[in-house]
Amino acid sequence: PALLDHLDAHPGVEVRRYTMPALDTEGRVVTDPGSDGPRPGVMHAKYLIADDRQVVLGSANFDWRALEHIQELGLSVTDHDTGLVAAYRDVFDLDWHLAGGGTPESAPRPRLTADDLPVRTWLAPMRGGYIEFEDAHAMPVFSPRGLLPDERLWDLPRLVDAIDGASERVRVQVLTYKPGTGDRRWGTLDDALRRAASRGVDVRLLVADWGKRSSVLPGLVDLTTTPNVEVRFVTIPEDPDGHIPFARVIHSKYLVVDEQTSWVGTSNWSRSYFESGRNVGLLIEGRDTARELAGLHDHLWSSEYAYPVEPGVDYEVPAYGERD
Repeated sequence: PALLDHLDAHPGVEVRRYTMPALDTEGRVVTDPGSDGPRPGVMHAKYLIADDRQVVLGSANFDWRALEHIQELGLSVTDHDTGLVAAYRDVFDLDWHLAGGGTPESAPRPRLTADDLPVRTWLAPMRGGYIEFEDAHAMPVFSPRGLLPDERLWDLPRLVDAIDGASERVRVQVLTYKPGTGDRRWGTLDDALRRAASRGVDVRLLVADWGKRSSVLPGLVDLTTTPNVEVRFVTIPEDPDGHIPFARVIHSKYLVVDEQTSWVGTSNWSRSYFESGRNVGLLIEGRDTARELAGLHDHLWSSEYAYPVEPGVDYEVPAYGERD
């Protein structure tokens, strides 16, 4: 809080603290959820808009750990008169409006809708130089349903459609993959991956070793029992100077389908990220983008840091948080 207060006191800077509205299972705002009702979602999006001409989005939080001690992935999108950045500005303006005490009904009208998309654009991977992808088409996508300037840009059904269109290979990397807990299964993405595998598609999922905890591990183990599916944990060694809480982990969130379709975003793959929390992403149709992302996945998949998730193994949960 002290940092936010410091920024807010600086000339030219305004800070708003945002508690998202609670949403029901159909994406409707619940004004008085009570003690047993739905809880507000989390502002989990990580993006920056500059001069309405460029947006940087991806998995990295804006802190020293993310930028120095966590494996992240993002995109920088420069708008060459396509209007693409306006979609992210629409989401920011909606949240800014709500954080200022406004209501969804009085929110600004969107500048860009699904009718204007997808667009051709230039994409600049954050790890390298600018590259023109001449055949790339980009579609901005967002969560949660019920709090979107254009509800047709909800990311979840578009991710499912991408996986359902796979014919050869699906690569996924996320921090956390969680198709529900106990009897409360959430199968939207899990079922899509299993459908792809049943068609003979090679499905490969990379997750952080934080997923060894009891609330996450069963879903990963169960998925590995599906033919044509392999899940691998990734462990990043501690910093030589000692333990850094909530760091030294893979945190990227991306999908590659058939080296043709790809998604880069801020959502882990569990229910709350799509149905209650704010997240942003970009869906891309283009071989150059997909091949670059596939190369990143393949490099980590075959590295010394990745190893299969196996049934029957008594995994030790890494102590990734604060330590005495």
